[in-house]
Amino acid sequence: MGIDARVFAAVNEYDHIEWSSGVRWFSITYPRGHWPTIRNQITTLQERFPEYHVYYMSENEPWNERGEDFIATPERIADFDRQWAEYEALRGEQ
Repeated sequence: MGIDARVFAAVNEYDHIEWSSGVRWFSITYPRGHWPTIRNQITTLQERFPEYHVYYMSENEPWNERGEDFIATPERIADFDRQWAEYEALRGEQ
């Protein structure tokens, strides 16, 4: 068992479109998922549904409780890009 990533576009908790891809969650502290795939999903939803917020979180997070913390802002995406680069650098050293 592991933690899956959730990527979805939403106007509110009742009006949302979730991308169920089976990709695992990625963060520097839980580097199981493939961030480039997740990032592509985020970008695709942002382009397809520009009027919606796009969220990225683990399956363990109820998005409506702290939803704004999980919006895939450019800053948040850049932070995950940085984490992925650090993870890849660490893998290259092994």
